[in-house]
Amino acid sequence: MLKPLLLSVAASLLLVLGFNTNAAAEVAAPTKEKALIAEKLEALQALLEVKNGLNESLKNHQAQLKSVISETEKNSLLEEIATIEKELLETDQNFEEMATDTDLASIKEKPEQTFSLNGH
Repeated sequence: MLKPLLLSVAASLLLVLGFNTNAAAEVAAPTKEKALIAEKLEALQALLEVKNGLNESLKNHQAQLKSVISETEKNSLLEEIATIEKELLETDQNFEEMATDTDLASIKEKPEQTFSLNGH
């Protein structure tokens, strides 16, 4: 009589523990998802801050360019402006990729390559 009772209690415990494990997993999944979304939003905000800083730097360099007389200084500023513009483009691309979960490089049009047996 004791053995069936113990088996019944053991089976009940397994059902309860199994159910609680599944319930905990179901609760954890949305929490993980929320954490990932929060991290993504923080990263996007950081990229926006970087972009704002680059835009400000670009404006400052362009303003300096108007008052520069020396060709050497002018060329140096133009190089810095080109670098800032490149960083802005990369930041925009990173932002778009992160916001859309898309690798934009993989969908850009690539030049068509032709194949020839005679090497031309």
